[in-house]
Amino acid sequence: VLSPDDSVHTMRQRVADYHQMGVENVWLVDPASREGLVCTPLAWTQQSDGKLVVPGTEIFVPLAEIFAGLDVS
Repeated sequence: VLSPDDSVHTMRQRVADYHQMGVENVWLVDPASREGLVCTPLAWTQQSDGKLVVPGTEIFVPLAEIFAGLDVS
């Protein structure tokens, strides 16, 4: 999850670190824009179908559920 203090450079480095450790898919969640990205070593893809998915599996998380917690006061 991105924080207001994250820079693009820091975010890219952090994702690259996970990929170097063998993590194939990294999910980035931006609470400000309410967007989700799936980051693989070859591409970063914004999720337009409203969920974050692990390719080749049935594992997914609906973005609406993630952001619903932001609306609770």
